[in-house]
Amino acid sequence: MSWGQEHGGFFRPLFIWSYVVDSRIWGARPFGYSPHERDLQRLNAFLVFRSLQSCSGISLQHPAPETGVAIAAAALFLLHPSHTEAVTWISGRADLIATFFVLVSLLAYLAYANSARTWRLIASLACL
Repeated sequence: MSWGQEHGGFFRPLFIWSYVVDSRIWGARPFGYSPHERDLQRLNAFLVFRSLQSCSGISLQHPAPETGVAIAAAALFLLHPSHTEAVTWISGRADLIATFFVLVSLLAYLAYANSARTWRLIASLACL
């Protein structure tokens, strides 16, 4: 059998690796796993803000009314009850990791669209 495919036939190396790291740090104490989920959710909310910021062309140095919309959308993403399972359940980390890579891929593509540098397109495809 291949690593990570013993149960369910899924191959998710980053997901499993994150559990390995947490188990080395926290052992069997479940309390330590939860802060990582919350940190990933906060990071994803920040990436939502940055993607909306990139789409609308606003910057933090020159705030515009659209900045408030981007902040409100990121706050809604962060606090919406539909994300409860992904943040509170240890097994929900797969959704958080997948969301992270989709948002990074989107940001890399938006950067590619603004500058047409090939490495940004490659980074976007790699993250996706």
